[in-house]
Amino acid sequence: MNSRRKKNRKEIPKEIIELKKFLHAYEKLCICSNSQVNPWIKENAKRCIEKHEALTKIILDFSHLSDTPPVLFATIITSLRQTRYKYIKHIYVWNYPMSYENVAMLANYIENPAYKTYTLHLMDCLLTSHFLERVTRVIPSCKFLSDICLDYNE
Repeated sequence: MNSRRKKNRKEIPKEIIELKKFLHAYEKLCICSNSQVNPWIKENAKRCIEKHEALTKIILDFSHLSDTPPVLFATIITSLRQTRYKYIKHIYVWNYPMSYENVAMLANYIENPAYKTYTLHLMDCLLTSHFLERVTRVIPSCKFLSDICLDYNE
């Protein structure tokens, strides 16, 4: 029985095991923080698990989500860091009013060399010059970041 478990576990790629841990931790953290699970993350994580692929992109489009309970950006970054899920290469955040805490968490995340972030798009996130300074301060230390868009339109 024990050898069968080991055999089945070896067949599942490491990325999928880590993705399942991330999704479980994210859903649990959302319950604890009274926030909504981002539907894009949940749907695409499950699709990637079925296809035995790593989830490499996160798209957070807050323009069409209801406000109760809200989707919290902090729960996503916290879950990624807690589970050490290092396969996210592209982060897109649209229409989310970022707090300084969110910006600092994101800056710390992309600055960490274990998380190889190639793309960062923050569109209509109400970034002030103070917030932008926090993000741009870490850009020189991000070896992999090659595509960045910090856009705010009124």
